[in-house]
Amino acid sequence: MISKLKKIQKLSRKKIQLILTEKPKLISVDPSKMMAKENIVWSNNPADLSVQVSNSSHFKICTPKKVLSFEDVKQRAWQWRKAIEGLQQRQIQ
Repeated sequence: MISKLKKIQKLSRKKIQLILTEKPKLISVDPSKMMAKENIVWSNNPADLSVQVSNSSHFKICTPKKVLSFEDVKQRAWQWRKAIEGLQQRQIQ
């Protein structure tokens, strides 16, 4: 899954592209430079990563070290949660 989102940090909103790969892995890319900015740590323990949806366009990815907030103007927050949790379930089996 790939989508252009806004990463919400304190007082700013930065445009990013978030990529969910089959590995599973989450990668944050700067769309203007097309450079990877951040890999979101994904451990083998599914309890270490969770997705909280506040409404159809806002969601948070929670890891033991940090919480990342995103806004999807195309209102696909629930789709992001479903895709991430689907990979987590596959990882357990």
